[in-house]
Amino acid sequence: MKILHLNGTKLFSGAGRGVLWLHQGLRKLGVDSQVLSQEASPDAEAGIHSLIGTDRPSWFKQRMLPRLDRLLLLRYPLKNKRLFSPGVLGNDLAQHPLVKAADIVHLHWINNGMLGVRNIAALNKPLVWTVRDMWPFTGGCHYSLDCTKYTTGCGACPVLQSAADPDLSSRRLAAKRAAFAALPIHWAPISPWMADCLRQSPVYHPAGHAVHQIMNCVNMDLFFPEEKHLARQRLGLPDDGRKLVLSGAINSANPYKGFGQYQRAMELLGAEGPDIHYVFFGRVDPAALAPLAGRYTALGYVEDDAYLRLAYSAADVFVAPSIQEAFGKTIVEAMACGTPVVCFNATGTGALVEHLVSGYAAPPFAPEGLAAGVRHICALPPAAYAAMTAAARQQATERFSATAIAGEYRALYQQILSAQ
Repeated sequence: MKILHLNGTKLFSGAGRGVLWLHQGLRKLGVDSQVLSQEASPDAEAGIHSLIGTDRPSWFKQRMLPRLDRLLLLRYPLKNKRLFSPGVLGNDLAQHPLVKAADIVHLHWINNGMLGVRNIAALNKPLVWTVRDMWPFTGGCHYSLDCTKYTTGCGACPVLQSAADPDLSSRRLAAKRAAFAALPIHWAPISPWMADCLRQSPVYHPAGHAVHQIMNCVNMDLFFPEEKHLARQRLGLPDDGRKLVLSGAINSANPYKGFGQYQRAMELLGAEGPDIHYVFFGRVDPAALAPLAGRYTALGYVEDDAYLRLAYSAADVFVAPSIQEAFGKTIVEAMACGTPVVCFNATGTGALVEHLVSGYAAPPFAPEGLAAGVRHICALPPAAYAAMTAAARQQATERFSATAIAGEYRALYQQILSAQ
């Protein structure tokens, strides 16, 4: 079977690595898997292809498409900072040689000018769509937070700060509904929560669409436990008896990442112990960390997997405070490194951690729950803590390895092709 993955993000960092690891896992299973990306470093032998060629016109086109697509947002000068993708413009790939040769086209995150809604409809192939955020079934937002208008048609969009109904969000949701109705889409949400949200949207057509809930994957060859004291030494982190509490990919300016809840949890922990040194990676406003002066280390933006593996391994606890997340890749990476996780028992993250076995799944969305989780794990006797770290690693490898998830997708591909 020939599978073509279409992806609009960088493959070698962030969310795009889930695509890359799945592709690599499929090839190990003997599947003819290819990736066509807007932001890839081409490697034909490894099955990686880019829409950006060596010619200047192709580079210019891929840089201009997302800018042109966002022009529609100029009509909404009060729009807030949350991501909203109209999905009007994109690449016409129906005649691309890789698309024509594929038995199945597998869509991933296809925004940023990769594909517009009409481009998807024109592919004329059986489609598998890994749902990595809410965009495929909303009017343009990628996470709805407390808005449920995507279930009834959108309009008066809180991201656009629009009072009108209809507006751009309702028109784009209607366009998706019309374009996708007759398409042979096999939806593959990466968490049970995403599957539930998808089924509530008018974009989902029960008569013609199938939903196959398949988790995201992590490369277990890259994420595994390192010796804790050595990891701290190599990163220059304290190794003086204080507990190290790590968090990452919690952009403090992003409302659905839950940094406000985590700030309050840290205040509670400061008042009631234990003695903690906090470690952060990713984009965090230094001003937001001012109350922790002398009690934290900011590692900055980390792309190197070996460095990230050391950070996870050095920590006693990993905290993921997201209030809305499709999956939670950093949670699984931490678990793969044997580090127990504290998160909220809600949305995509709630399906990853087994409460009191591989971590602590706190009631949503109270900071007190996060603080209680950190206290619980930090207070575990050595034998109980060792059992939790072992369970975290075991659950990560059994449920989320690239090999396991690739096997689920291979079975889905075979099911689709055998039904034709």
